[in-house]
Amino acid sequence: MQKFAMLSSFGQLKEMISILENNGGYDIYNELGIENIVFKTNTICMQTTRRYHFKFSLGELRAFPEYMDIKELFEYITVTKKNENIILVKNEL
Repeated sequence: MQKFAMLSSFGQLKEMISILENNGGYDIYNELGIENIVFKTNTICMQTTRRYHFKFSLGELRAFPEYMDIKELFEYITVTKKNENIILVKNEL
């Protein structure tokens, strides 16, 4: 079940990154002097809310391929960055 919750969270994360890319968000945040962005995801799994927060620099986000799938995003965060992008994991009943 934890894998389901993680995959669901990565799906939400990918969607948020796509929305940011498509709306010119990088330029807006760069002009404001913001260097890092935190994405917050929520998944309900077996009556438990799982919250994963992911932190990325603008440079990291710009370096992502245009069409990154969930598997590539998962591998980037868990293998390449060794979970450094996950800043908070909070589970509540």
